[in-house]
Amino acid sequence: MVDEQTNDSAEIDPSFLHRLMKPYAVLRGNRAFDLIFLGQSASLLADWLYIVSLIVIAYNVTKSAAFVALLTFVRLSPYALFLPFTGSLADRGNRRLLLIGANLGRGACVLGLLFVDSKSTIWLAFPLVFVITTLASIFRPSLQSSVPAVVSPDELVQANSLLSQVESISFVLGPGLGGVFIVIGYPQAAFVVTGMAYTLSALTFIFIRIPQRVAEVRPTEGAWISQTLAGFRFLFRENQGVLAAFMMTIAAAGLLSGAFWTLILVLAVKTFHLGGQGTGYLNAANGIGGLLGGLAVGMLIIRFRLNQLFLIGSAVNFLVVILIGISPFGAGAFLALIVFGFSDVISQVSGITVIQTATPSELLGRVFGAYESTLVGSMLLGTLVAGPLISLWGPRVAAVTLALVAFAVLGIATPRLRRMEDVLGVRIFLREVPVLTTLSLQVLDDLASRLQVESYAPDVEIVHQGDVGDRLYIMKSGHVDVSYESDGRPRVHLARLSKMDYFGEIALLRDVQRTASVRSVDTVETFSLHRSDFQEILKRSRELELAMAGTSDQRMSDTRSKLVLRR
Repeated sequence: MVDEQTNDSAEIDPSFLHRLMKPYAVLRGNRAFDLIFLGQSASLLADWLYIVSLIVIAYNVTKSAAFVALLTFVRLSPYALFLPFTGSLADRGNRRLLLIGANLGRGACVLGLLFVDSKSTIWLAFPLVFVITTLASIFRPSLQSSVPAVVSPDELVQANSLLSQVESISFVLGPGLGGVFIVIGYPQAAFVVTGMAYTLSALTFIFIRIPQRVAEVRPTEGAWISQTLAGFRFLFRENQGVLAAFMMTIAAAGLLSGAFWTLILVLAVKTFHLGGQGTGYLNAANGIGGLLGGLAVGMLIIRFRLNQLFLIGSAVNFLVVILIGISPFGAGAFLALIVFGFSDVISQVSGITVIQTATPSELLGRVFGAYESTLVGSMLLGTLVAGPLISLWGPRVAAVTLALVAFAVLGIATPRLRRMEDVLGVRIFLREVPVLTTLSLQVLDDLASRLQVESYAPDVEIVHQGDVGDRLYIMKSGHVDVSYESDGRPRVHLARLSKMDYFGEIALLRDVQRTASVRSVDTVETFSLHRSDFQEILKRSRELELAMAGTSDQRMSDTRSKLVLRR
């Protein structure tokens, strides 16, 4: 019979645990990715450990929030300066050597921070953190471009999900360990551990074999600059302003993120009286929330639309900052930061998925360079305004003010963000269809190019029971009724389907005639996929084949049960 996606089947997921642990399967039998995973884990732990320890030492030495904000500005500025260009270095150079050199250099610079322990030496922190971040701006695109080279396209989403979980775990362990060093009175010991972690990461990358890309003809200088700016043009001048509104919201979140370190430090020490170690513990709470969000985001993306998740996650982020600002005690801040970490991962993952699915593959690198450059630029602005706002109004009012500014930007951007699916087209829609979430971006692109849009007036029979099945249908809008008739008996109503449901796969999977009829209830639009295209897509995604086969089995069983009850 024609398949119908019932509400019950959508609410019950028998493979919940399997999907939760699925990203870890990428580690089996892939030595290169195993080493990338280990090297990145050590590198991320080092990042957060040194950052938390440094800002606490700087604040203890200077007693100045403005100084901490300036140090954060210097630490972040190389990302804004170099990220749009270091991707080209990763594409043209030896990525393995870039990874090794970047982390050996970072390890050496972090050990130099051991000399930053008084007002006379605190200035050394500025050149050291600038060099550390400059090396990080080389490390990040080199690592990101290495992952697709060592995993298959079908494993790429799982690999990225696993690395995001590692980042959340490091955000718990790094600040937490930094807090421990502060409590025992040896905050600078964190720099020794950090230097060792960077060195260990570099040694891990020595054993990785990363396939090198075929050398390309280098463009002229003018063409190279034009190609770099193509990412900014795509985000800010095309797509009817939808992605421009998206980037406005990203920039608002970046503004808060840039002010975050200074705000949390001053709130922990002066407002909540948690001491310098409280900064590490509050950031660890943020990391716990991020870890929970990383575990949940895969299931939430299945159940909600991307623009909905992005809007909700962003709104919750801004609201939580307000709650932190007005919280009367430290325990409330801990709980709020757990929520903040959770919603932050939700908005980040849904936002990155929007970029991945909306951007043509040939522009993806440049668009992500523009995306990250815009994000870091707004973070730099946040670091600049945090210190003066705290000095003028105090940390509570500063936090609330910045969050209200972000809310205002979100309010302006929301009308265009709600049109995201209509403007950005079929790929955004397909990414939100539950049964298609396992598809790699490459397969999703192929599927989008093969679909055809069909429209039906109310009360039109779209599929007739007994006909030859030649297409799969995915509901774009409207409602249809599915029914079955046999031996002259009255028709049996089986299901009502709506947006993102699909039907017609049973005849294609089992090579049988249509097993039920489908009739439009109101005006209906569908995406249809021809039999040959459907079979080709199934060959490229074993998980999609299993998911649809499981759905068809369940629907056949439900139909038999309903027919038995009618006898």
